[in-house]
Amino acid sequence: MRLELRRSTDWKEVLIVFDGVELARTTRDGLYEGIDIALPDYSLLRVWIENGPGGTPFLYLTRNGHPLPGSEGDPAHTIWLTVSIFWCLATLQIFFAFVVVRYGNPDEAVYAIGAAGLLLALLGILAWRRSYPAMVLASILCLGELAVFFIAQGQVNVWNVWQLLFGLGILAWILRRGIVAVRDLNAIRLPIRHPPELIRPLEHHAPPPHQ
Repeated sequence: MRLELRRSTDWKEVLIVFDGVELARTTRDGLYEGIDIALPDYSLLRVWIENGPGGTPFLYLTRNGHPLPGSEGDPAHTIWLTVSIFWCLATLQIFFAFVVVRYGNPDEAVYAIGAAGLLLALLGILAWRRSYPAMVLASILCLGELAVFFIAQGQVNVWNVWQLLFGLGILAWILRRGIVAVRDLNAIRLPIRHPPELIRPLEHHAPPPHQ
């Protein structure tokens, strides 16, 4: 099964196609309000758009109230995007520390950068395995490291500090989505199923003798 969203350049016409069959036509305004579509298997598909930071549109798809895998509302997809940020930053830090240690003159700051990269990579692995504390700590570490990095460059002043705050704000919003996604996934619990009890056969009693 494949769901596609085809649109014109100006978003005046949006087509929702399922397995090559057109299901609905709408506009961008219609997607902001949300539309419900009955699928051939009698399930209900809901499609809508929400704006993120800077007006960036995010497309949400649910089927019978459950996010479709890979869509913006899918917690697993959100977690993957978030930990990818951790691992990219950790890789850069570890690579930088390795190169300086191998070919340069490392100091305490270089070792601290490498250690922070290793810690961030480890927290990212635990966060991918749905550890809520690890996701929170990794988000704080990632945000703090980037803030310190840009401030340490010495190019932040009264006139451009808003750009730094805006960028960190967007990053904080993205990391918060990852934290919420882990919390939501951990909140899902399968119903407790008790082992079935044996059904005892009914005891047949002889009818009482006639008086």
